[in-house]
Amino acid sequence: MSSKYTQSLAKFNAVLQGRTVTPPSQASICLAYIRGNYEMPNLGFATAEAIVKQGYFSPAEKAKAVKMISEVKNGLLDLIKASTWMDKKTKENAIQKASLMDASVAYPDWILNKTAQQIYYKGSNFFFYT
Repeated sequence: MSSKYTQSLAKFNAVLQGRTVTPPSQASICLAYIRGNYEMPNLGFATAEAIVKQGYFSPAEKAKAVKMISEVKNGLLDLIKASTWMDKKTKENAIQKASLMDASVAYPDWILNKTAQQIYYKGSNFFFYT
């Protein structure tokens, strides 16, 4: 959006809210679109795909990180199971809670699948692939 539009919107919101409203910076608007909002899907997935395809945080590096996190989680479970200070019920709850922990590492694997991205972005006003 142009700065003329954002300034007009800020003036409108100032009248509507009865206080001064500062228009957001262009950088914050761009970041909002990358993060996603209620009007359009999260552009961060397309951005992440581009970054991965440039060689940053490759699927192999991601797999190493996932394995490391899994090993840390298994170590935590071993510590809980070996503990002697927890009663049986507390230990069961701790094991269940630790077992349910999930890690989101870098990006979802589906972002490297063009068909999955086309489905995710279907109906958007932009198109990434030809």
